[in-house]
Amino acid sequence: MQFAPSETRKMLNKDREMIPRTLIRGVLFMIACTVALSAYSVWSDRPSASALPASPIVKERTITMKSEISGATYIADIDGTVLLDAGPGAGGFMGVMSRVVERNRTVNNMDMSAPVRLVQFANNRVAIIDDATNWSADLMGFGSENWAAFATLLDQ
Repeated sequence: MQFAPSETRKMLNKDREMIPRTLIRGVLFMIACTVALSAYSVWSDRPSASALPASPIVKERTITMKSEISGATYIADIDGTVLLDAGPGAGGFMGVMSRVVERNRTVNNMDMSAPVRLVQFANNRVAIIDDATNWSADLMGFGSENWAAFATLLDQ
């Protein structure tokens, strides 16, 4: 089946206009505005609106965490008092956080047996702070059950 020359020209013109020029210009304008706003925010030293407000520490506990690939998790106070001894598959979120700490220490070539700090702030946030790697995790972002699991370790 052969197309007449006029039909071929129409199809070529139609293919060129699959994405309208006004749409392309609009997208480029939005990209330019986004880059300009980001640059202004960085250059003006504007404080981050998403940063958590500073709050004093009201409770703190130094703990050691150890987790195995099977899910078994062992958490103890710095003086050796066992706070959690969960068998295989029972470590849950605490085991996950223990493996995160271990992974950060492996990447940074740090001592695996160093303790971490479990802290509660005045605004009721709970965090794990690893001073060895300068890593921390605000546990409020992982759900109320996971936050509460670590908060109970502060009260034991």
